[in-house]
Amino acid sequence: VFNNLTGVLGLKIIDGDLLIVEDCQFKGMTSGYRCIVGDTGSVDNGYAMNATFKRCIFKGTATASEVKFFRYRLGTVTHALTLESCTIILSSTVGGSGIFLNTIPGTFVIKNTIIVCTTSGATLGTTVPALTESNNCYYNLSESADLANAIIVDDPQFVDTANDDYRLRPSSPCINAGTAS
Repeated sequence: VFNNLTGVLGLKIIDGDLLIVEDCQFKGMTSGYRCIVGDTGSVDNGYAMNATFKRCIFKGTATASEVKFFRYRLGTVTHALTLESCTIILSSTVGGSGIFLNTIPGTFVIKNTIIVCTTSGATLGTTVPALTESNNCYYNLSESADLANAIIVDDPQFVDTANDDYRLRPSSPCINAGTAS
C-alpha cells in the first residue's frame, strides 16, 4: 500500500524500462499539475513510460482541470500502458479531468477494470490512440456502453468507498462481467 503520493505528480515513471506492478494499492494520490501517474512537463524527455498494472487500486484527486490520471510527456517515443483487473477512483475538485492525456503515441490496454470519476464531464481521453478495451465498467465518465467490447456504463456498486472497501455488492453489474484471461 502506497499512501499520500502528492505533489506535482503522484507516481513518476520516466526511465523507459518496463514497470510491472501487481496487487498494490495507491491511496491518497493528489496532483494539482499535470498527472497523478506518469510523467509531467511540456518537453519530451526521450523515454517511454512502459507500465503494466494488475489487480491494483488507484485512488487519486485532481485539483486542476488539466490533470489526467495517467499522463506522459509529449510524443516522440512510443508508450505502453496496460491496466488489467484494476480499480481507479478519480476524485476531482474541478471539471474537465480525465483518465488519459490524449494524442500520445503508444498502445493502451484496459481490461477487466473499473473506472469511477466523482466529477461529471471527465473522459477516458478524447483521442487516445491504439486503445484496446474489453470487459470494463465506467461510471460518471463521458463514455458509452459498448456491447461488442463488454463495456458497462453504470455504478459498480462498491460496498463502502468512503472507507476504501471496493468489494462489489451482490447487485453490482460488474459481477461475472470480466474475463478469466
